[in-house]
Amino acid sequence: MSTRAGLGTIVGSSDIARFVQGGVVKTFRCTTQIKLNSNRPDAQTRFKTDTATLTVFDPACVQHRAEDDADWWSIPDDECAEINAGNVAFVSLGVDGTYDCDVFRDSDRCQIPPGALTINIRTVLGCFYVGAGEYVVADGIGPDTRYGGVLMSLPAGNWTLAVTSPAAGHLVLRLAPLDTEAANSFDDSPRLS
Repeated sequence: MSTRAGLGTIVGSSDIARFVQGGVVKTFRCTTQIKLNSNRPDAQTRFKTDTATLTVFDPACVQHRAEDDADWWSIPDDECAEINAGNVAFVSLGVDGTYDCDVFRDSDRCQIPPGALTINIRTVLGCFYVGAGEYVVADGIGPDTRYGGVLMSLPAGNWTLAVTSPAAGHLVLRLAPLDTEAANSFDDSPRLS
């Protein structure tokens, strides 16, 4: 059983995101402010996953899953429904382990590398968690950066997430603004090839 902080216990930032769950206001402090810069990563993190899964999400977009079982996202229909609605991105990495992750915020989709896995995702709070799949909102708890991963702020709206793995244990994520709805059409879990 993994130990995770309850929703709203993330600290150490200048940006605060709030949402209401079960009549209670939940507060998240985003730890990294994303600035437009394509030469160096705008955020970096290292995380360990025992589910071989990367996840990216705005905690408010999956708050309706807060009372679900911790493994709700291991049910393919539930996982794909949330991905296709743009609420969360789950990416199968193929191997458990520790991953170094560089995150870039791009000005447009032209900077997305050919062959990248792309998923459209939305944020209503202006805050994304990037880290291990096992830290998705569920079972009354939310993301916890004490064990890796990062909560970062960027403008609320729709984004295209592009994921590549240039080397074993190294992930590169690129986020570019999206002018359309954050919808997807996956029939199965997205995987890095």
